[in-house]
Amino acid sequence: MTISYQRPRRRLKNLAVGATAASLLASALMVPAQAAPAESAASSARSVEVSAQQTQGLPGQYQMAYSQKNDKLWVTGSSGRPPIETATIARVNPSTMKIEANAAMPTLRTGTGQNAGYQYNGAYGIAADDANNTVWVTNTRSSAVSVFDQTTLKQIWTSYDPAASEQVVDHPREVKMTTPLAAPSSPTGRASSPST
Repeated sequence: MTISYQRPRRRLKNLAVGATAASLLASALMVPAQAAPAESAASSARSVEVSAQQTQGLPGQYQMAYSQKNDKLWVTGSSGRPPIETATIARVNPSTMKIEANAAMPTLRTGTGQNAGYQYNGAYGIAADDANNTVWVTNTRSSAVSVFDQTTLKQIWTSYDPAASEQVVDHPREVKMTTPLAAPSSPTGRASSPST
């Protein structure tokens, strides 16, 4: 049986690492100091002013659309895994980014028996229809599309039918305007495009 003793090697290795570090430090200290260059009359300073303003957003903000006719931003917001606890459509001034008004989102009955309750009809996708002065919104979790008046923010139409066993649009994420039609997206391909 052979037993080797490794301690001297470790000491030698530590000594080599220490010597290398000491020589690097010594060489850094031996660099002659140089005088700072004198400022010339030709050098100029650049001054930049920056300001930022933080504004309150919407809980669960999803998408935005712009109404060129009314010069307004439209923002959807929904939060909460079912049940949806907050939901809104906000009209925003694009110059100040201040919320001017919020639409009252309707509530829907959900579940049955012991699981029965209510939730907001959450707003997710959005598109501005300036030709009809409306805003189209996808209500993804209730498999519906709704239309709101841009001036009053009142809901004027929805595809949601509480009596239907299956909604006309299946889980729409966004909506695109091709006036006079609205085209909601659907991951299953089942969607209607009612004319405005």
